[in-house]
Amino acid sequence: MSINELKSMSPRKLDEAYWECGNITQLAMVYASDRGTVRKVLRKNKVGPYSPDLLERFQISQDRIAPILTNKLELRGNWIISADWHIPTHSMEWIGRLLNTAKCMLIKRLIIGGDFIDFAALSYYYLKENGDQRAPKVDMDYECTEGVLDVLETWFDEIIWILGNHEWRFMRMHRWGAKPTKLLSILNRLCDQRYRISGLSYCYVDDIRVTHPKSFRNNKLSMANSLAAKYRCPVIQAHGHFLSLGFSTGGYRIADSGCLCDPDRTQYIAQADTSHNRWNNGFVIYKDGELAIIGDGVGLIR
Repeated sequence: MSINELKSMSPRKLDEAYWECGNITQLAMVYASDRGTVRKVLRKNKVGPYSPDLLERFQISQDRIAPILTNKLELRGNWIISADWHIPTHSMEWIGRLLNTAKCMLIKRLIIGGDFIDFAALSYYYLKENGDQRAPKVDMDYECTEGVLDVLETWFDEIIWILGNHEWRFMRMHRWGAKPTKLLSILNRLCDQRYRISGLSYCYVDDIRVTHPKSFRNNKLSMANSLAAKYRCPVIQAHGHFLSLGFSTGGYRIADSGCLCDPDRTQYIAQADTSHNRWNNGFVIYKDGELAIIGDGVGLIR
């Protein structure tokens, strides 16, 4: 193609050619010309970067290439907020306590704050050891998870699932080509209206940021305190397997959301002593605008 062909185009065709190429450099290469000449043609016809609706057109192109990633779930109402189930090393005892609490308090909505499935066989450590660790196979993870969901569905009408670092193992395995809804599909819940899964590791309940952060700290509420200062809102934080409730230095309500996994079923915890913090089973209740926690030995604390 030549520059003469470009010059002979109608403004509409010329505009289409520009947006198909994406920029002046690519358009000049296609029509065997230089950028200056192509720019003059576009300017004369008031198309491409000289279009009146330039910013909207570029926005459409940008949204396709680099979409906004912060389309968070914004929830209302009363919720049981849990995290770090690590199925199949979950605690059925604590799942039972969660269900009983939800029934007693008439709360029919559940948030799973990440690390619902353990995916031990997809972990870096398993691969590093050439698969010698006795990790359950992924299909067993799915089988156990379906069983747990069967139990949860006996009470909960709405289940929200955000991603934790263990779900990111699944995403890495698929080289980031799978959508989070793939997990619901595998678990035969894709068309079940009770479920919503987010592509993010956080969501909001009213003004509370419920998050499964990448970072980890050894002190209770430390990470939640920093996040509350950063985002200027109350924070419920998963990932650390702590269970605690307090206030940030800025006066926001903050909490560690506990875990529903069983350390006695977790290989790297049960087989040898480590410096890992002691895990705290429990969960958070959000009802009528108030936060409370239920955990082993702490009862109900507001």
